[in-house]
Amino acid sequence: MIFKVILSLGKFYLEFSKYNPTSFILIERTTFVMQWYGNLLVSPKENIPAPFQFDSIFDDTELICNKIHLQSLLLFKTVVRNLSFESDSNSESENSSSNICSQIVNSKILNNEFLLLLINAIITKYMVLSERDIEKWNEEPEEWIIEEESDNWTIDVRSCSEKLFSELFMDRKELLLPHLLSNLENASEFSVQKKDALYTVAGLCAFEFSRSINFGEWLKIRLINDINQSYEGSEIIRRRVVWLIGKWVSNGLVSEYLGMCYEILLQCLSESEKSLVVKLSAVISINECFNDWSFDPDELVQYNEVLVRQLIQLLKNPIVLESKPLIIDCLSTFIERMRFSVKSVLPLLSEVVPSIWEDIINDVKITSTSGETNNPNSLKSLIDLTTNLVNSSGSDSVHLYNFVCPIIYYSCSPSPAQVYLQEHGVELWMATLAQSKCLTVDLVNLFGLVCKLVGGDNSEFMTQYFSILESYFFLQLPLFVFESDSRDLLNYENYMELSTSGVINNAFNGFEELISNFSFHFTSNSYNSKFFSSLISTLDYMFLSINYSKAIDKDKLVNILRTNNFLITILSICQENSNHSPITRSYAAALLARLIFIFGRNVNLLCELLSLLNREEQPPQFYCEDMTKVLLNNYDMLVYQKQRKLVCLALSDLVSLADPLVLQFLSNIILNVWLDFRENPSGNEQDNIYENKSDDPKKRMLLNRHIGNIWDKGLDHLTDSIKDAEFDSELGFISAESSRRLQFVSSDAAATTNALLYIKGSIQSCQSKFTDLQIQEFIIGDLDSDCAVNNLNFIKGLANI
Repeated sequence: MIFKVILSLGKFYLEFSKYNPTSFILIERTTFVMQWYGNLLVSPKENIPAPFQFDSIFDDTELICNKIHLQSLLLFKTVVRNLSFESDSNSESENSSSNICSQIVNSKILNNEFLLLLINAIITKYMVLSERDIEKWNEEPEEWIIEEESDNWTIDVRSCSEKLFSELFMDRKELLLPHLLSNLENASEFSVQKKDALYTVAGLCAFEFSRSINFGEWLKIRLINDINQSYEGSEIIRRRVVWLIGKWVSNGLVSEYLGMCYEILLQCLSESEKSLVVKLSAVISINECFNDWSFDPDELVQYNEVLVRQLIQLLKNPIVLESKPLIIDCLSTFIERMRFSVKSVLPLLSEVVPSIWEDIINDVKITSTSGETNNPNSLKSLIDLTTNLVNSSGSDSVHLYNFVCPIIYYSCSPSPAQVYLQEHGVELWMATLAQSKCLTVDLVNLFGLVCKLVGGDNSEFMTQYFSILESYFFLQLPLFVFESDSRDLLNYENYMELSTSGVINNAFNGFEELISNFSFHFTSNSYNSKFFSSLISTLDYMFLSINYSKAIDKDKLVNILRTNNFLITILSICQENSNHSPITRSYAAALLARLIFIFGRNVNLLCELLSLLNREEQPPQFYCEDMTKVLLNNYDMLVYQKQRKLVCLALSDLVSLADPLVLQFLSNIILNVWLDFRENPSGNEQDNIYENKSDDPKKRMLLNRHIGNIWDKGLDHLTDSIKDAEFDSELGFISAESSRRLQFVSSDAAATTNALLYIKGSIQSCQSKFTDLQIQEFIIGDLDSDCAVNNLNFIKGLANI
């Protein structure tokens, strides 16, 4: 009964000191309580009543006596370096509560004499491996490593003692460092477990110890011997040396001895090492070496093949099950950090990854009730490894598609059983497309999957889905589907494989499903304007890619526009009475302008399609007028030059129809849109300058840019692409994706078209149907005299273009 009372009181003290540390210290009896717990920790075993003695043999926190010792360590942890006891800079009084608490802790609870006793007890009693630890080491090595790497200091005596030691050392290092250095000098005189604890001390505070110990010399003189010696328990010291190296290297403390460190770690990974715990510890330390901010691939490159072979050998060891993610993560980080220095072992990795994937898939057991896998981290880690492998392979990653594409399909499947893999699979998919130098049948066969995923109600990955779609458009997939003259595709790589009817039909079915899903999202209107802006931007890239076709298959294009009333949906979004936000309406108007521009001077076909989709309730001319109105109404909301120029060109196409229902808006078209594209008054041949007369200086500054190479989404979007390419080149390469993106946006017909010449062509089309006087009436409309003169001067100036 008394033990339950003590445990309950200990729990109360821990909660009190955690949430009210100042009040806890200021209570009169707290010093006595802390001294009782302190005596329990530092007193010799014979001075402690038997029921309260720490059971160092089993170190089982289920034992009541050990629970009391754990509470003791935790209680001291709460008072060491507690911010509540820091001096109050705003208070000049020495009697402030924080100053009083600090004095009590330093003079009565953690005085120098007791502190040395506590540190000695921590190292010799609480940090040493118990018989239970060693038993688990031998019987369950993987579980032992997992527990060792987990942050369980609140429930484990040894982990808690390490945490407390670190806090005490950082608080009183001037007092403790000489004492600890003396013990380290005589480490060989201690037992294996106590020597292990001393080495632990050197790793926990490695940076502080480095000022007093030359780790490189210590490595050469002592630790090499510890690695090479073989005696009962020597694996414990080898494991601790490996752990030490990881701490030192990750802190940049042995940079001149990196080669020796790598050789020690590889030796502990080799077949000659019998202890699985030592091998797995070496894996962890190697990973820490990779994470060093000053890591240099050139210093490791000579060990590449040996390291990869040993990691693969360990991964294929039949007794390694739970630690597979740990080893795979190490391989993955190796590939990522080595970058192009890994090319010498890429064939080996490319050969082994598929077999590892198959092994893991075969090991994964999916229960019929929960649908969850037994070890999902292995799959996640291997997908991440494959992503790094693709990135390091660059354009040569095409040789990996035989296993990369099946992994993408498996991990991105909308099945509930694989949903936990989707984040990792999407990253692999984006990397694969970014590094690909051209389309392949394998990539095209995956296109239908992303089209299906876009239709889901999970918005978490929508941004990534849009990026994947855009990558397909940069790879010119729509060109292969919508180009009616196959002779124009002969120069494209893999043309013969891609042009088969099966591949093209599957891709076209994907486009239909994509448009259908997009239409559904527009109709549901369940997302914010940022989502719809991204969606419409992706659609614009799609139609831009279609427009690269020299002879567009109009039947396929019309089928796409008819799917799920897509065209009607876009037009309805643009209307003033739409439920969508003004920003979304303006983006939809820009997309409508893109469609009009694709049809060009045959825009009447688009109007006929709209009439047909609406069951001919209105004649085609009605839709010509309607589209003209929505473009004009949304023009002022457009802040990107790309979109404004598209509207300018689309209105020119509508004017070229010479339809009076359109021409009734000609005066406003000229005044509000076309005048923005007047020639540069300086006569500079930078095509045209976009002049905006907005009263808002910020808007005017944003919009007054030269039209040409900086027109896509204003200056910002294309500049970001250029920066990405420059960043890649600093690392030694420019990704295929960066090059394609720059080429894609700069080759857009809307960007290369001279707006004034295009406008001039539309006016000439009207002159063939109307007299000059009639055209002049359309130009002037009901404008005031000044605006009318501006319009007339603009039209007259077109003659000189």
